[in-house]
Amino acid sequence: MRLLQDAFAFVFFLKQALVLERLRVGVGPRRAVQFARGLGERRRLRSGAARVALHRVIAIADRYWPGGPNCYRRVLFEIGMDRGAAAESVQLGLQGSGEFGSGHAWLGKGFALDDGGRSYDAIVSI
Repeated sequence: MRLLQDAFAFVFFLKQALVLERLRVGVGPRRAVQFARGLGERRRLRSGAARVALHRVIAIADRYWPGGPNCYRRVLFEIGMDRGAAAESVQLGLQGSGEFGSGHAWLGKGFALDDGGRSYDAIVSI
């Protein structure tokens, strides 16, 4: 039931998702994160279980998004759809090579939980 409700919420969020995608590729992270936080601060605060359901919906949308999955996009969408996520730090881990896939984005303090053991030359917090 929760997953279905979040799927409907994402459909209504789609217009903002398109704006966030343009910001993700067109401007720096500070501006994109600030815009996403502005959206998320007006949303409801979700419980832990509701955040897990929201992650699933965002992952499904991200999997089929043009250009393929992107961790930074998922972070922006979560911030834009949840008041709790909007209050968290955004972490951007960067590797010096700069090649495709050499970075990772996640929410919260500390190291990424799903980074596959990668190390980063720099971590930027927003």
